[in-house]
This record gives sequence, C-alpha cells and structure tokens, in this order.
Amino acid sequence: MITVGRILMTVLGIVLILLVLIQRGKGQGLAGAFGGAGGAGSLLGTKAGSFIGKVTAWLAALFIVLAIVLNIAFNAGTSVTPAPAPTPPAAPADP
Repeated sequence: MITVGRILMTVLGIVLILLVLIQRGKGQGLAGAFGGAGGAGSLLGTKAGSFIGKVTAWLAALFIVLAIVLNIAFNAGTSVTPAPAPTPPAAPADP
C-alpha cells in the first residue's frame, strides 16, 4: 500500500510540475520561452487556461491529501517511547 502511494506521489508530483510549466503566466513565463507568445492558449485552445488551472488546483489538493494519508499510514506502527535512563558507570574493582 505504501509503495503504491509513493509511486502515485511521484507521478502526481511530475504531472503537477508539468501542468504548472505549461500554464500561461502574467508575463508568459516559461510557456513563452518555448514557443513565443502562444503558450497554452494557442496550443490547447482559448479555454484551456482556465481548465488547466482547475486541474492543477485539484491535483495539488489531491497531492496534499495523499501526503497526509501516507504520513499517517507510514507512522501507524510506530510509537514514541522515552529513552531508557542511562545506567551509572560501574565502580572500578579494588586490586
């Protein structure tokens, strides 16, 4: 279960990175650097900007929820116990 979650987190993280990079920013950002001023608008249509923004928001929310669930699942079997008290050093033997 945890392995599947880790794989899903990795894939979801990569998809989020790519979605953020193809979005059109205020100054065209990285989208303008790889093809001029077109960016996501001309490549994916005129309404693609709002759709990609919504998908990014939903995937980011899923990423956060999955991170919390994996944290709880990973730490489910562990408990915090205090460290044992140190034992005093043994007295040297008398010759």
